Amino acid sequence: MANPIKKCVLHGAVDNETVDLYPRTNLASVEDMTAFARTLNGAADAAAARNTLGITTQAALINIIYPVGSVITLTNNTDPNAIYSGTTWVKMDAGRVLVSAGTYTEGSDTYTYALGDKGGEAKHQLITEELVAHSHAVSISHASLQGSLTYTNDNSLTGGINTGVSGIISKKTAWGHYGGPASSDGVTAGININASHGHNASIGNSGGSGAHENRQPYQVISRWRRTA
Repeated sequence: MANPIKKCVLHGAVDNETVDLYPRTNLASVEDMTAFARTLNGAADAAAARNTLGITTQAALINIIYPVGSVITLTNNTDPNAIYSGTTWVKMDAGRVLVSAGTYTEGSDTYTYALGDKGGEAKHQLITEELVAHSHAVSISHASLQGSLTYTNDNSLTGGINTGVSGIISKKTAWGHYGGPASSDGVTAGININASHGHNASIGNSGGSGAHENRQPYQVISRWRRTA
């Protein structure tokens, strides 16, 4: 048969035999349709068809197509409350996508969505646990541990060794050649080295603490849900 018609929701006739064109297993072509199908636009036949299908009012038709709980998507500002009399529609939250209720697993993570749940965020600021492992450069201050010790031996009994110190080195008590207290040019018995010190370390900050874009590419539409 040419031009097969599937899922015809009518009782009619094919090849002059009355058949049920619904359910969906029967096929019929336009040429096979009897006058009943071809004159369905007539008032009487249309009324009879609506009565057979239980569609006697506009509200009944709407209830079949859009039962309570239905969601419709529009690309304009049409209010379904204004065009579907006897029904009640509420506009759904702006900025939200729809997710099917249920549970699914992705990798090692399992997600459960209960009907009516809401979640997600348009922008998100990362927390420490979400950061990629990374390193930072450290700047450490330095301390000078330099010093010097100099001496001069004049090879004389009254002279001795003259010492000079600087930086972290200092003299201990000095004694002369013969065990007496040394003069300013006497023998230095020892030196002190004071190398105690500390360091300051600093790690520079980077980033602006801003939230990153978390939305997929989108196009804005109008979405309504029927409540009554």
